[in-house]
Amino acid sequence: MFSVSCIKYIPVWLAALLLVCALMPVSISQSEQPGCFEIKNVSSELYALTPALPIVECLYLTKDDSPDEVDPGIVREGCMMPIYRRFIVGQGTDCRIISSAEQFRLMFAPVQSKEEALAFAVALTDSFALYDTTVPEGYFKTASQVTPTYVEDTKEGYAVHLFEIQSCGCGSHPYYAVDYLVTGDGNVTETHREEVFNSNHSICVD
Repeated sequence: MFSVSCIKYIPVWLAALLLVCALMPVSISQSEQPGCFEIKNVSSELYALTPALPIVECLYLTKDDSPDEVDPGIVREGCMMPIYRRFIVGQGTDCRIISSAEQFRLMFAPVQSKEEALAFAVALTDSFALYDTTVPEGYFKTASQVTPTYVEDTKEGYAVHLFEIQSCGCGSHPYYAVDYLVTGDGNVTETHREEVFNSNHSICVD
């Protein structure tokens, strides 16, 4: 069951989606129970997905981090805690749990625009769009040039330029610029990365 504390922080139409999922359990099979310990808005880039369906992000905590668990999630977001990213998508009165990149592609491919390519790259990786490349507080620039997020057409599909921060472990937690190739069938492949910001401070994040 979805808690009110989760629902009150999201837009009305997304809250309605969650209420439908919570109050109509017949809409979700036993093998597709969400198991979310936190539900939150998706990144705004995902609103470009087609078909345009209500969608929220589900943070799923596995029971024992077993490697045998099938499709625990699309991207691991936890450090020591086995937390994974899933999505809940509304289709009429049904709610679908998307727990793998393949399920995501089946739902939203093909990729036919730059906006959709950006949405796929953000949804299926732990990278994010960054348009203000001002050096973050406490960091210094390590690259000669830091280019904001962009998407370009290529012969193979779309080149998407995103960013990532090394968030887990002990160290300075640098930022990276990461390039991806997004193909028409929705496959996302990293093609290049470069450190762009670093810090003199060492912090441990578990």
